Amino acid sequence: MGVQHLVIDDFEEEDFLLIAIHCSLPAYQIAFLLNRHLNMRFKRTDMDLRLYKQDAQYQLYLWHDDFEDVDWSLVANSCRQRQETHEAATLFETTNTNETINYLIPEEKKIDYFIKVNGQTKNFESVLAQIRHIPQIITAYTIEMNQLKSKNHLIF
Repeated sequence: MGVQHLVIDDFEEEDFLLIAIHCSLPAYQIAFLLNRHLNMRFKRTDMDLRLYKQDAQYQLYLWHDDFEDVDWSLVANSCRQRQETHEAATLFETTNTNETINYLIPEEKKIDYFIKVNGQTKNFESVLAQIRHIPQIITAYTIEMNQLKSKNHLIF
């Protein structure tokens, strides 16, 4: 009997489309606008998307389209973290606050949100056009997965 080999690349290919959104609104307002204008039903998950290497949590909204059997995910690209340090070396105690920003996809720092579409949808181009017509959204466009170095962060 021969020896079987598993190749890691066999597990990395996941079939999904990716939309980049530029908008300065918070994630809950983006989800509300998508629900309102596109008749979607995004809901916030109980647990955020967590990357342990960065020690960061990204807001995550999910919706399953029963009609087309497609999973939609709205995820924030940035996560702000505050760290407070207390110093009591002098007579007065001082508190320093440092804020760091972590990115889900570090090579795309200008993108505010991603919409990940798992499955095949017939009306993807019309959905993208409708997202562009929402007044609060600056722009939206598709991203080729081959361009992203850290595309594994989007597998959840």
